[in-house]
Amino acid sequence: RLLECHDEWIFQFTKAIYPSFWKIEEGSRSKKRHEIDILKGEMMRLFERLIQLKPKEFLDAIACSSLGDSCAGEVLENHAIKIMDIYVTAKDNDVFNNTYTVHFYNILEALGDHDESFLEDILKHENFTW
Repeated sequence: RLLECHDEWIFQFTKAIYPSFWKIEEGSRSKKRHEIDILKGEMMRLFERLIQLKPKEFLDAIACSSLGDSCAGEVLENHAIKIMDIYVTAKDNDVFNNTYTVHFYNILEALGDHDESFLEDILKHENFTW
């Protein structure tokens, strides 16, 4: 409940850690994938919670993180779409898949609830058209 009233904190925190998530995502494509996948899964759980608390601040923060310091006053123009490019499942790791995949889809659902154009983008994204 303490975080519910801290819009700026959620914005700044998300903006700071979001680039790390993408470095972890890149690393999850390596030979040490299992260990990195666990960290990525835990970050997805954290993102899910931040979106639940303050979706606008989370979305603004990932847009700013993508745009760099020039984000003041920018509106989200689907910088969130990149989140659909992550490797959400781990090959031969049912425990990981059963534990973390649901958080990925909860993130997509929350983003869609907040931004209708995001739902339209999901329908067009190659990960969902196969």
